[in-house]
Amino acid sequence: MPRKVGKAELRRLFNEAKFRESLIRRTNQRVDVSINRASAECQQEPGTESHVYDWMEYVPGEDRMRLLATVHQFRRPDGTIGGSGQPDPIVVVVDGVPHTDP
Repeated sequence: MPRKVGKAELRRLFNEAKFRESLIRRTNQRVDVSINRASAECQQEPGTESHVYDWMEYVPGEDRMRLLATVHQFRRPDGTIGGSGQPDPIVVVVDGVPHTDP
């Protein structure tokens, strides 16, 4: 069952240094969930795309992929990250429990 937390708590969990370092080290695959042009309301430079990614890790003993986090980020035409310059978490899995913003 997902645990609903506020956006600030979700960002705190995602940005927690120990967790984030572990998350990046454990990520084996980044799966595109959706890619769209950023709307004008987002105030990004023209040609910027809005991406949602699932960050996954392979679990050898179970021969399956496990979700670590789902993140949103803007990708500028030159490949750099737009917006804040950091991925924005949508789901963060901590100790097997998905945390989401209601």
